Amino acid sequence: MREAQTLGLDCGDSDIRSRLAQKTNFLTLSVAQSTEPDDAALKVILNKNSERFLSPVAIAFQQI
Repeated sequence: MREAQTLGLDCGDSDIRSRLAQKTNFLTLSVAQSTEPDDAALKVILNKNSERFLSPVAIAFQQI
């Protein structure tokens, strides 16, 4: 991959650029899937971002 970039093979060649992007995405995804957060880490994230996980208030009424 580095040799291809050093030789400039990624410039102007959409196939090479696509393969490099695909490989980068694959590596990123595999790293993300290999770790699973524990409950303590999830609680910290929830406490810091609690507003993101709130459901909007819903009010219902019936007109008579």
